[in-house]
Amino acid sequence: MKLFKDIKFMFQRIVRKYSDDMCYSVNYTLLDILPKMIETMRKYKNSYPEFEFEEVDNFPHDWIKQQLKDLEIEYKQKDYELPNIKDPFTRWQLILKRISYCLIQANEDETKIENKYDEEYSNNLWGIEDPSKENNLSTSEWFKKHTEPVKFD
Repeated sequence: MKLFKDIKFMFQRIVRKYSDDMCYSVNYTLLDILPKMIETMRKYKNSYPEFEFEEVDNFPHDWIKQQLKDLEIEYKQKDYELPNIKDPFTRWQLILKRISYCLIQANEDETKIENKYDEEYSNNLWGIEDPSKENNLSTSEWFKKHTEPVKFD
C-alpha cells in the first residue's frame, strides 16, 4: 500500500509539480523547501535588483558580521572580489541570506531561537488560568478537561 502511494505521489509531482502529501501540511512543506530554494538562487545567480537596499541597515549587526565572514570565505573559494557592505550585490546576498534564515527560524522544528512567550501562548491557547494546577493534573484528567464540549455564543 505504501509503495502504491509513493508511486502515486511521485507521478503527481512529475505531472503537476506537487503531490497530495505536500498539501497536508503546506506550512511545513514551504518552510522546508523555500529556504533551500533561496539559498540555491543566492549561490547560482549573478545579478541583483537595481534599487537600493535599505533593509540591510535594519538587520542585527552581529548577524551581518557573521554573514559577511561567511560570504568572505565563500568568495575566496571562488576567487571573487571580497564582499563590501556598500556593494549592491553583497547587500542583495545578505538579503537573500536573511530571508532564508528567517524562514528556517519560522519552522518550529528547525528554530534555534527560544521563544520567551511560548508558555504564555500555550496557556492562552488551552485556556489555562493557573499553570501550577495544570501541571498537577493526570493525563486522563488533562485530556478530559481539554476535550469537553464547550458552548459558544
